[in-house]
Amino acid sequence: MFTPLGGHHLFDGDGMIHALTLGVGNKASYSCRYIRTSRLNQEAKLGRPMFPKPIGELHGHSGFARLGLFLARAAIGLVDHSQGTGVANAGLVYFNGRLLAMSEDDLPYNVKIKGTVI
Repeated sequence: MFTPLGGHHLFDGDGMIHALTLGVGNKASYSCRYIRTSRLNQEAKLGRPMFPKPIGELHGHSGFARLGLFLARAAIGLVDHSQGTGVANAGLVYFNGRLLAMSEDDLPYNVKIKGTVI
């Protein structure tokens, strides 16, 4: 959602679902929405990125500094990592009647689809 402050890798991006619907006469309609992860909600509320990007930003001495800054922010309550820090950008699975957005480093997020839009 926000421009990265440090390095960036494609796998660090926030998860997004895209939908293409074909209507009457094959008229196409497109929509997309971010997965509302705990991380994304907190960063949106604060108006800037606060969580370190694991692949693009955590390298060398500056990576340790970024991680230390994040842990300090968590210690004073500026961010809450207890509800997850993942980006839910690795895939979707339909399981037990629920659509789940996943990433390798977090629990899955339940995606609710209302009507014909996501």
